[in-house]
Amino acid sequence: MFINADLEKHRFKKGGIPSSKGDNFGLFLFDLDEKNPMYHHNEGVVQLAVIIVSNDPKWEHASVGLLHRDPTWSEMNFIKEAFWGQSLTVIQFHPKKTEYVNLHPHLLHLWVRTDYEIELPDLGRIFGAPEITRGEQYGS
Repeated sequence: MFINADLEKHRFKKGGIPSSKGDNFGLFLFDLDEKNPMYHHNEGVVQLAVIIVSNDPKWEHASVGLLHRDPTWSEMNFIKEAFWGQSLTVIQFHPKKTEYVNLHPHLLHLWVRTDYEIELPDLGRIFGAPEITRGEQYGS
């Protein structure tokens, strides 16, 4: 994970998760304007996007949350590319119920393994569908 100058301007330096410029963790609050895919009105109130980034020796992690709804696929992808770019595999887990950590009802998580690249299944093979080559879009 590389926190560049664009991301640094969103760092929240006080509160429950204090961090400083250059730290590879912290709380990031994204301005929600019409250019940001996380922009959303809920009964006239623009929702707050909260990104909590943490890392340990084997995993990097981002929690992505909005106040009144779950983040969408495109919003999660926006965060994935903002923090990790396009060249890393970033995953979401659906763990056993006994392993759940639920801090907020609308918080989703992204994870990256730092010590090796996670092997993926053949994502182009869906039973009964024509095979699609990696990097190819359906219908292209």
